[in-house]
Amino acid sequence: MAWVRFDKKFHWVQPGFTIAYRAGMSLNVTRACADEAISKGVAVTIAAPRKENTDGKEAKRRQNAPKAALSETRNR
Repeated sequence: MAWVRFDKKFHWVQPGFTIAYRAGMSLNVTRACADEAISKGVAVTIAAPRKENTDGKEAKRRQNAPKAALSETRNR
């Protein structure tokens, strides 16, 4: 997977499906899609965006919480 920004519209055609990307979209796409778009000059590689909390606070994980308990709390 690779992060790219599409500078022009691009249709990635594969057997059985086609994905249309619009100019200005920044997405994580498969390596094959990124390689084709970059080689055609319609996209450029970008750094992955940093994850931030919307409230401005650092994300905290409960100490010693099992993974199942964490997933249950996220779904509420």
